[in-house]
Amino acid sequence: MNIKKLISFDYQKIKNVIKILLAATIIYFFLLYLRGKIDLQSFILIIILFIINYSLFYIYFLSKKELNYIPIYPLIIFYYLLTYTSYFYFDYELTPIFGLNFPSENFVGNYIYPEMSILIFTISLGLIFFSFGYFFLNFLIFKKNAYWLKLEINNKIELFLIVALILFVIFYYINLNYKIINFSIISQLKFPIEIFLLAYFQVKYLLSKNIFIFLIMILMLFSLFIIEISMGATVFPYLLLLTPIFINFYINKEVNFLIVMLIFLSAFIVHTLKYEIRKITWILPEENKPIKEQNKILNNLNSTIEIYSNQTYDTFISNDNIAGQKHRLYHSNTSLQIVLSKSPHYIDFYNGKSYDSLIFKFVPRFLYHNKKKEEWGNFWGKRYNVLNKNDFGTSWNFPVLNEFYANFGVKGVIFGMFFLGFLIKTLLIFLCFNTNQPILLSVASTIMLNFFFLESNLSLILGSVINQLLFFSVIVISILFLNFLIQKISN
Repeated sequence: MNIKKLISFDYQKIKNVIKILLAATIIYFFLLYLRGKIDLQSFILIIILFIINYSLFYIYFLSKKELNYIPIYPLIIFYYLLTYTSYFYFDYELTPIFGLNFPSENFVGNYIYPEMSILIFTISLGLIFFSFGYFFLNFLIFKKNAYWLKLEINNKIELFLIVALILFVIFYYINLNYKIINFSIISQLKFPIEIFLLAYFQVKYLLSKNIFIFLIMILMLFSLFIIEISMGATVFPYLLLLTPIFINFYINKEVNFLIVMLIFLSAFIVHTLKYEIRKITWILPEENKPIKEQNKILNNLNSTIEIYSNQTYDTFISNDNIAGQKHRLYHSNTSLQIVLSKSPHYIDFYNGKSYDSLIFKFVPRFLYHNKKKEEWGNFWGKRYNVLNKNDFGTSWNFPVLNEFYANFGVKGVIFGMFFLGFLIKTLLIFLCFNTNQPILLSVASTIMLNFFFLESNLSLILGSVINQLLFFSVIVISILFLNFLIQKISN
């Protein structure tokens, strides 16, 4: 048997897996119902949610029009399945949530008791109206091929661009240690440039099958992944790993199941030890030692290796670690439970005030020095009494769906999620480039990947998208201008 065919899942295999998972899910909760673990109402509500979530995958893979577009939609639906819906596999009774900072006169008051019907109703509405917004434009666009821009780029200009971006990445990590320049824009550009480079090399490799390009991509990918892990990062390193898989899924319409499982396993290991790494690596330089004499990256790598080498199997399978992993994985769901339990009865809806700063997202910070900083994570944490009022450093991630409800309630979920789906599809149509345009395709993939991890508030996500659109627009316009000059000189 061909091993590659066994572990590679194309659209048909994925649809079959979806049907199997949904059938197994129905059987699992039906058995819980027969054993008296859940009542009939809970059984029906949970099954409806899972049917909605799994069916949305199936609808996507049935649509031929979606073959033209970068596959961000199934990634987003997977995010909701993983962080919201699958919560009920483990907690089908909704365990009360404890909060040390919840205002109360006694210890019992530190608990909130969420209602399952409201929780499932809100998640289901979010999924349905997000999908309505996303697929709405499919009924208005009848062209099967929506590619609208072709970028004829001189080979020398393309090589110069890639080398320049690689040098930027190298400089970024050198600058971490030596503090040559201290501009926030340097840190802001790290994410899009690293994602772009990985996407670019993957596209070039898949088109050419050049092993040298593949080796460059692998070397870059694992170097960046290890460095970022050693700095205590968790989300960004896995976005780096996701990028080549994402590009391969778009071009070849298949995903390697074994690689995905290995990534999940590594994520479990990394999340187990992230706080140990952060305790050591998130520290200030030694006071009696000049910064230039301390190699921050090497120190982080050595500390990380030491931490990993001192662990035992029991560290990973302990009950505390498993509970901690579940708590982190289902933050989106549990934070929504807190919001639903408190608003609007105890905490008023915020009526859209958290979106006021969106209008300034088009203005770069270096042009508008008084531009308000993104501190909504800290704000929402305090507003819902999760964080102490004197805590100004901790950020409580506030997902987009939760924010829509916290601002406007159910109507916020309906119209907000519809708008989000519509916006994403509009961007996909605008950024629709074929595989013969590796630079443009890599740009589009980089921008759209911002929408995968919707655990941050909307203004933070849209701010990143807007900044990257502006940044890559400058690059594309510069390429067009240089091409024009070269053609004039040649003629």
